[in-house]
Amino acid sequence: MKWAADNLKGLMAIFVLACSFGYFFVITFFEKKADPQVIIAIVSANSTVLGYYFGSSQGSNKKDELLATMNTPNATTTTGDINLESK
Repeated sequence: MKWAADNLKGLMAIFVLACSFGYFFVITFFEKKADPQVIIAIVSANSTVLGYYFGSSQGSNKKDELLATMNTPNATTTTGDINLESK
């Protein structure tokens, strides 16, 4: 249960994307009429999910990591080495 709680955001994002691709699959291959409002809702949900994972949140996470390591002398981050001298 701990794994699911730790990965809840990722699981929800995968669910949103899978549902949207499923909807487009049904519309395309079973020749159903698409509801324009549903299409708009799907596009906005997908852009929200993708924006969260590849947009400003990535930069925010890097910034938080950098700020956390600024108080540690000779710290190493995933973005590179940061050597701060204590005065």
